[in-house]
Amino acid sequence: MSKVVKYYYSSPVVKASIAINPILNKTVISNIRQSKRYTMAAVYDDEAKTIKFGLAICQEIDNFCKATGRNIAEHRAETNPFYVIKDFNGIRNDYADEVMRIMTDKEIELMKRDNPNLFNVECFIN
Repeated sequence: MSKVVKYYYSSPVVKASIAINPILNKTVISNIRQSKRYTMAAVYDDEAKTIKFGLAICQEIDNFCKATGRNIAEHRAETNPFYVIKDFNGIRNDYADEVMRIMTDKEIELMKRDNPNLFNVECFIN
């Protein structure tokens, strides 16, 4: 087998509005909705000696589906990768940490773009 695919799924993020009701001294959460989810595929190709990375983005209005995300991410890894490791030596365990780092860095980049308040310390509640 010359190709092996590994997948990565972002964690769900829920967006909502929070307010304090001063009369009841209660916290009120409203307008609850899902944020975008991401599926990434790392396609290890032993013959081409590459690892190509593809991305699928599930929009907020869609239901997250791993199978759909896998198909899209794998296709994009083959046709339009967001990152490529060249001169892959065929030993996948040697690249596991680097592959995971690339995928988590991409997730952080996307989350910062799509949910900037998640990283804004002024929005944190202690």
